[in-house]
Amino acid sequence: MRQRREKFLWEFVYGGIDGVITTFAVVAWATGGWLPVKVILILGFANLIADGVSMSVGNYLSTKAEYARYQKEHGKQKTDYVPPAYTALATLISFIIVWFVPLLIYVLDAIWFDFDTTTLFVRASVLTGLAFIFIGIAKTTVAKVPLLQSVLETLGLGTVAAFLAYYVGVFLEKLIAG
Repeated sequence: MRQRREKFLWEFVYGGIDGVITTFAVVAWATGGWLPVKVILILGFANLIADGVSMSVGNYLSTKAEYARYQKEHGKQKTDYVPPAYTALATLISFIIVWFVPLLIYVLDAIWFDFDTTTLFVRASVLTGLAFIFIGIAKTTVAKVPLLQSVLETLGLGTVAAFLAYYVGVFLEKLIAG
């Protein structure tokens, strides 16, 4: 039972990391390119559909293939067998939950507030940083690494991805604008 819980937690960590990185990357490059909030929201929600479903399908197919390979090589089912549909669902749920974090402030802005672009991006960055910290904490359970190492690694890699995405947006905006 513990192995199954860890498998689900691992899928949550995997989906969460991908969800928050790809969504914040969209937010960062769109902000760097001076795109309006409406466009950031459209791209962010489109990212949910495309990337979330893609990850879940990929998870399902790779898990199914892994179990089939194991059964063929060993002549029996793995002891920690979890149906591929369950692991794919865990990935999708995590992706959706954590994916929404970078967009939360933009949704609130569209409904109630009227923040300037810089304030939105700073608040989205802080929320995303907190999501990375949460994922880093969850990762310690499955990766069996020290808490500080896990949090700093997750936060650091997410930050690098965000900076790269932001400056790609800045570069492209300048290139296109002339």
